[in-house]
Amino acid sequence: MADSNDQAAFEELFNLYFSWLKSVSMAIVRKNEDAEEIIEDVFLKLWLMRDKLHQIKNIETYLYTAAKNKSF
Repeated sequence: MADSNDQAAFEELFNLYFSWLKSVSMAIVRKNEDAEEIIEDVFLKLWLMRDKLHQIKNIETYLYTAAKNKSF
């Protein structure tokens, strides 16, 4: 995804992690709409920094931490 700006790969990543990350956010913010917006923001930031994705060693940990921090 980082090397080729692959939107299909990004969409697959989004679909794979969105529900789980939304539940992480929901545990903190307690509002469905807020949690969805937070996770969408996390993925937007990820897309915007896609040229640096090779620096992320564990994408799952990165996404979890980003979702948790943004929810607080």
